[in-house]
Amino acid sequence: MPKRNNSFITRVGLVCLVLALGCLSHSAMLPSSFKTLDDESSIINNADIKDYANTGRIFRSSFFGGGHYYRPLVSVTYMLEYHFFGLRPFYYNLDNLALHLAAAAAVFFLVLLIWKNQGTAFFAALLFAVHPVQWEAVANIPGRAVLLSTFFTVNALFFFILFLDKRASSASGVADYIFYGLSLVLFAGGMLSKESAAMLPVLILSYLHFVRKGPKPWRLVLPYFGIIFVYAALRQGLGITETYPWRSPGELVLGLLTFLRACLTFLRLFVVPVGLHFDRAQRLFTSPGDPQLWGTVTVVLAAAVLLARRRGRIPGSAAFFISWFFIELIPVSQLVTTIGVAPGFISAAEHFLYMPAIGAFALMAAGGRRLYRQAIEKNICSPLVLRLALGGIVLALMLTTARQGYTARGAPDMFRATLKHNPDNSRILYSMGLEMVRQKNYGEAERYFRRTLKSDPLHAAARHALGRALHDQGKYIQALAVYQSVKDAGNADALLERNLQAVYPPAIEAYARRLADEPGNARLHYSLGTVYSRAGDAAKGVEQYLQAVALMPDFKDALFNLATSYEAMGQADLAVTFYERMLALEDKEDHLDAHAHTHLAELYRARGDEAKAEAYAQKAQEAKERE
Repeated sequence: MPKRNNSFITRVGLVCLVLALGCLSHSAMLPSSFKTLDDESSIINNADIKDYANTGRIFRSSFFGGGHYYRPLVSVTYMLEYHFFGLRPFYYNLDNLALHLAAAAAVFFLVLLIWKNQGTAFFAALLFAVHPVQWEAVANIPGRAVLLSTFFTVNALFFFILFLDKRASSASGVADYIFYGLSLVLFAGGMLSKESAAMLPVLILSYLHFVRKGPKPWRLVLPYFGIIFVYAALRQGLGITETYPWRSPGELVLGLLTFLRACLTFLRLFVVPVGLHFDRAQRLFTSPGDPQLWGTVTVVLAAAVLLARRRGRIPGSAAFFISWFFIELIPVSQLVTTIGVAPGFISAAEHFLYMPAIGAFALMAAGGRRLYRQAIEKNICSPLVLRLALGGIVLALMLTTARQGYTARGAPDMFRATLKHNPDNSRILYSMGLEMVRQKNYGEAERYFRRTLKSDPLHAAARHALGRALHDQGKYIQALAVYQSVKDAGNADALLERNLQAVYPPAIEAYARRLADEPGNARLHYSLGTVYSRAGDAAKGVEQYLQAVALMPDFKDALFNLATSYEAMGQADLAVTFYERMLALEDKEDHLDAHAHTHLAELYRARGDEAKAEAYAQKAQEAKERE
């Protein structure tokens, strides 16, 4: 009994040390503010978390909207935090840290249960707690989904294995099924926190295959797949089923190979954690002839061959943790859905490694212990030197993690670090532009929004934001041009209209000032006319178009706008006059000719002149065919 008590006290002491060092490593991020777009949509601007009456809606709604993610338990944690702490980010960060430490404790007990060695369990949990590769999941509040899901699934696996151990003992009884039931409940919690928890039953199958001796109770895994089926049916019923599939098998293969290239970087980060940054991305392979693609294939095949040749000498527990790393990467491997950050890139975010890292850290801990024993046995160096070296490594990891946490305190510093490594990340460029707007640095905001559009020309939100940044700098004419360049506003029609209505009056004043200096500039008159027309003042628009045509009689665009303005005002005769005057120009035919012919066909048909209507309709068709 005393020996057992000592063992218990030792384990508690080791866990407390892991928690203390983990807390020291990550505490630099606690003063961080809300800083990402996910913070805004899921917390700051999320009305659902601000009233307990919305709990039912949370369980019926997509996490970010759009039908892509279903993570109601994450929103419930935000709801509780909002109720007790409002929008004070310190407490949201504190809860992230608490969840991370709780997951580290769970890792200790899980590795101990599988490997039966306190030293291996301690160092695996310590690496999990302090390693800098975990910084992104812990230091950013949206990492909550990863933290919560990992906590649930690690404990679900722990209680499943504990149930098997109790069941195999002679003293087992019906009460041991409590552990099994608890495992299933925890797994359901993991599924309601993040979709990647669905890999747990695959992990269990791997555990039964590599680690478990004797008869394999495969049927016990079926209820886990049953939970996944119910979860999928629930999402189907709620309409939360959107994915981003690859357009062709060839693109899928290139996407998967690109992710394997990212995995090589992941493995490097475990050993040499330098160059860490938020929202890591990997440039897509676009051609089978890419040298990096073949380099990736060579390295991956060589590693696979080496593992296959040594499979007989790899202990079952080690084989299980090797499989753990790869199994947990499947949800983000580009096989299930594309996960991109910008055109030409896939996401290779460091928070993807949070759960897979458990397998890597368990292997590193076991391998480190083995090397330590061999060094002692072969008298390579004294135990003191080895312990000092080990302490130095742990200290270096802790300091690197603390530095990452400190960088994460402010969004601009965190985003700049990302742009240093990936200057074309449109998501970060756009976020940086928004940060500059918050600081009222509209010139810098304009620069970042322009860079966003250069990287991703279809980024509609960045185009709206650029227009607003120009407006806020008094560049009204440029702002109007940006708004008018929006081809499809999508769900932002109302926002575009508000922005346009806000910019029309100052843009008109700006054009008027320029015309005071250049009264003979036909193009300025035309531009002012278009602003009046778009603002709903057709009569003033016509005045400016007439002045433009008076100054430049062959100004085709002005003639066309005059005709359409008169037509809209119900003055059909003047509309016909200017359409025909435009068509009489000795100018190269363009799309305006087809439109003019179409309008004239309609106007003559309204007059009852079917002959001319048919003639212009025929000309319109011929013009469209020539285009």
